[in-house]
Amino acid sequence: MKKFSILLLLALTILSGCSGAENIKDNKPSYIDISIEQDGQPVEIVDNIAEIRKSPFTIIVKLKSGDGILVNSSFSPDSFNNAKMGLPIDEISGFTETGIAEELFNINSTVFVSKNSPNFWYYSSETDHRFSSVTTEGETVICRRKIDSLTNIDSGNSRTELLQLNEDAMYFVIMKIEWNQDYTKRIELERKIFIIKFTI
Repeated sequence: MKKFSILLLLALTILSGCSGAENIKDNKPSYIDISIEQDGQPVEIVDNIAEIRKSPFTIIVKLKSGDGILVNSSFSPDSFNNAKMGLPIDEISGFTETGIAEELFNINSTVFVSKNSPNFWYYSSETDHRFSSVTTEGETVICRRKIDSLTNIDSGNSRTELLQLNEDAMYFVIMKIEWNQDYTKRIELERKIFIIKFTI
């Protein structure tokens, strides 16, 4: 009887470990795959922080054809903090205004900065996307957005080269959404947040 009780307790412990929230979370689909490179080398993101120099860098996004993400980048930490707190998308300041109109192919090698508006980075086809370059791996499109400068929407679309930037950090909130049937409500599927800290 004692041996049976020990075996039962062991089985319950294993089952409870397998049903923990962390394991369930691991089974959720991931919609956002983002990485950063500088000088052709990957930049590690540790505790939501990527440290880079004030020189050109590349944001790499993996998408499916016809897919896209909303990206808010700001010099203010407000949206980052809102997202980190778990507020719904409609209550995050960087997603309260309409999306920023951008040219195709990121021809100015820039990222648009705003407290209230997101960028929409998407890939529809070889002739319709918002990245500097794209390559394909099977059904996945590797989209690279080169960043040489920042365009500040909050100060009249002023553009600043990275080397001349006065700010020490940029705050990013990335959202993957879908719309409800009548396109009146955004439904969040996933979010990611990170800070780019400029070391020099």
